[in-house]
Amino acid sequence: MAHPTQRRGAFGKSARTSVSISGNKVPPLPHEADESSQNSTAQKNDETVEQAYRDVKRGLVDTDKGPVMHGAYERLRNKTGRNG
Repeated sequence: MAHPTQRRGAFGKSARTSVSISGNKVPPLPHEADESSQNSTAQKNDETVEQAYRDVKRGLVDTDKGPVMHGAYERLRNKTGRNG
């Protein structure tokens, strides 16, 4: 008999994501919670990517300020002589 907290692999017949010991539900271990399909953000990410695709197709431009801020940083760094 397997230990109550063990789960079968991807090809096993059980895909339980919750465990009970002596009838009491036990919270998942940290690594189990991280890998659980119940905690997946895949759907949210897919929606974000699809929205980004639609935005690009409509001609919208990226409003990320990273490149602008990097340029400002470089100008200030060069102005003050701090090159390292």
